[in-house]
Amino acid sequence: MVKRERLERAGSMVNVRNNAASRQTRRKLIEAAGELFAEKGLHATQIREITDRAGVNVAAVNYHFGDKLQLFEVALEQAHSAAATAMAEVPSSGPPEDRLRAFIHAFVRQTLDPDRPAWHFVLIWRKRTEPTTALDELIEKSFRPTSEQLRRILRELLPDASDRALALTGISIVGQCAFHLENLNIIRRLYSDVLEDLDSDALADYLTDFSLAAIRGMRGSAARAARSRRAAASRPKAKRARKSSPTRSVRK
Repeated sequence: MVKRERLERAGSMVNVRNNAASRQTRRKLIEAAGELFAEKGLHATQIREITDRAGVNVAAVNYHFGDKLQLFEVALEQAHSAAATAMAEVPSSGPPEDRLRAFIHAFVRQTLDPDRPAWHFVLIWRKRTEPTTALDELIEKSFRPTSEQLRRILRELLPDASDRALALTGISIVGQCAFHLENLNIIRRLYSDVLEDLDSDALADYLTDFSLAAIRGMRGSAARAARSRRAAASRPKAKRARKSSPTRSVRK
């Protein structure tokens, strides 16, 4: 009985070690694959390159993931999950100006976070040019919720705007963030005398202030347009009133 218990404990320890080793191998493969997919894309990356960078056997990809495409989708899902966690920190209530600032800060921070692998952001954005079935899932799981999150904030800031105007405003805000983040190394070199030390908080504050100024301008333009429409609508009534008023006879 004692011997059997010892054997069972030994077997359990082997299983724990094997499970731990298996998890470590998976992590190595995901990290190596994510880096290579971000650098070269899905189709240009070879399985041998992934396993060499991960330092594991070439058969490990098939054993743990089935094939390269499934490994790509797992890496993409990991990148998406990290981004979703960052965006979940944006409050759903409070002044819309503060929520827009929190949204932009979260968007910038989840990209420039030094504790987050750089390949996460690159892989998500590269995915736009390599459509697979994973792209539709990425849109539904990541891009659409983020877009709806921003749209709700903008609806409070621009209550009278059309859905088309809200969509274009949201695209403009995200486009600013994406441009700066994708080209940050170029920007820092191009404007090294003034922007070399630009950090994520300073960038997010600038983008927020710029966006809020544009939104205030849109509200002002909308208000002026409404006043013009009201004035134009009132003019024909005034003319009709003048025509229908009785004229005094002039004595000679």
